[in-house]
Amino acid sequence: MIHVSIGTANVLGLKQIKTDANPTTAYFMTPGKCFFDCAYCSRAKESPDSDRLSRVIWPKWENEDFVFKNLERAFKEKKLKRACIQVVNNENSFDDTIRYIKKIKRYSSIPVSVSIRTKNLEFLKKLFDAGADRIDLAIDIADEKLHEEYRSGSFKDTLDFIELAAKTFPGRISTHIIIGLGESEKQVVELIKKFHDLKVTVGLFAFTPIKGTKLADREQPLLSKYRRIQIARYLIMNDIKEDFEFNSKDEITRFDIPREKLKNSVFQTTGCPDCNRPYYNETPGGTIYNYPFPLSEEKFESVLNEAMK
Repeated sequence: MIHVSIGTANVLGLKQIKTDANPTTAYFMTPGKCFFDCAYCSRAKESPDSDRLSRVIWPKWENEDFVFKNLERAFKEKKLKRACIQVVNNENSFDDTIRYIKKIKRYSSIPVSVSIRTKNLEFLKKLFDAGADRIDLAIDIADEKLHEEYRSGSFKDTLDFIELAAKTFPGRISTHIIIGLGESEKQVVELIKKFHDLKVTVGLFAFTPIKGTKLADREQPLLSKYRRIQIARYLIMNDIKEDFEFNSKDEITRFDIPREKLKNSVFQTTGCPDCNRPYYNETPGGTIYNYPFPLSEEKFESVLNEAMK
């Protein structure tokens, strides 16, 4: 059995939904509740049972082979460019993940990413040996104290393991940071710089309050903060600029770069190659944090102005 995101199910012809942006990556999730109890996650140990991860619905499918055969068809038709397995850590999840990867590779040559929480280097080797080409090890929270409060576990240990994985499997490790959990912009910038030095791909998520989680009543981040961090990430990861000015609140105050240095992709979804995660953090028609498609020049200018509001 496997969970398939509703957008992925639409592309694979398993479900029909109305959307203005289909995923370019197929998203799958292992079943069950998680060992861990992250305060922001709907799959957490103490969260009520849910068919969601973030704000996305993930229908169940019993016939894994049928799903993955449809994946190959969509890949050949260039509707999808990557598959991503979201691992809900429990007693069965590692075996489930290995099985999914092997079945995907049996039917298709589509690149496969795995997002997993682990500090076991041998696990990573087995995932790569099975056919994964990238592994995402989320840091999630950039503030050390908040990391230990909301995510549990040592911030330093998590960071050290990502560094070890990046050096052991160079160019094959990703991570992501959730914006809006109380971290400062300066903390995020310093973390992105470290990951860039390690050649670790960095994805940004906007915190999304989900009913039933411990942080269900917390608001999403200010759009201006998110935009500034998106710009900083783009400049750092593209070797354009690394040093920024901050005010007394550790907010970025200026960028001092020519406008032509910023490309349309600044405000698009970041993460593994070809990942656009449509409406993962957003409600269609509401505030868009990560755009799942290229922006027009006019829209780009409008979004750029949001950074300094």
